[in-house]
Amino acid sequence: FLLRVLEERVVNRIGDSRGRPVDVRLVASTNRDLKHEIAAGRFRRDLYYRIGAVSITVPPLRERGEDVLLLVEHFNRQIATAAGEDPLEFSREALDALLAYQWPGNVRELKNLIGRLHVLARGRDIGLHDLPGEIAAPSATS
Repeated sequence: FLLRVLEERVVNRIGDSRGRPVDVRLVASTNRDLKHEIAAGRFRRDLYYRIGAVSITVPPLRERGEDVLLLVEHFNRQIATAAGEDPLEFSREALDALLAYQWPGNVRELKNLIGRLHVLARGRDIGLHDLPGEIAAPSATS
């Protein structure tokens, strides 16, 4: 269905015999290797070539250390503003620990951590003691 809509730019609503023209752009993402999925018969080759006109690879957060501090600042301000409170203040040690962490859950894990700190922190100043053990002392939990 999706391939047909993308190729013909027409959609038929249920119960309607007339096609309606559509002008759409599709943005899709995956964490899978689609060429491997095609070879394994789990993804259609024709759909891959239809949606793969422009491919952008976004490396995981662990490979973009420079983005960690920017994202901490962004999520911190966003969450504070939504809650009507002041942003948290992170110690240098806490920021260094965030930079050193591998972020297996990627940006979602970082955002959730900042949200959790806003809820659970005992004050506005965030130190190593406020961070989960796997982040504050990674060698101790590995």
